[in-house]
Amino acid sequence: MLILSCSHDDATHKVSCTAVTAASDGLLIVWDVVAGKALHRCTPPADYGLDGAVTASARVDDQTLLSCGADGALLEWILNSDTHELTVARAMFTL
Repeated sequence: MLILSCSHDDATHKVSCTAVTAASDGLLIVWDVVAGKALHRCTPPADYGLDGAVTASARVDDQTLLSCGADGALLEWILNSDTHELTVARAMFTL
């Protein structure tokens, strides 16, 4: 699990925390950690020709993460903080 962002509102004492999990079937899930709810589910787009298996992922900043597939593809994902949707910003391949 990668923690993308956490915040605390001093006035309301509300804590929010967003995380992403990645699995070998290619599914990435954006989570509301505090509520324990899935906010968004996605897989790499089929037009990238990927095998779908995510073998590793890393957080770049509060809205960007990288995933590496078993096929050698490296994807840069952008998180929309309003909708919690992940979209692929670019794909890089290694053979």
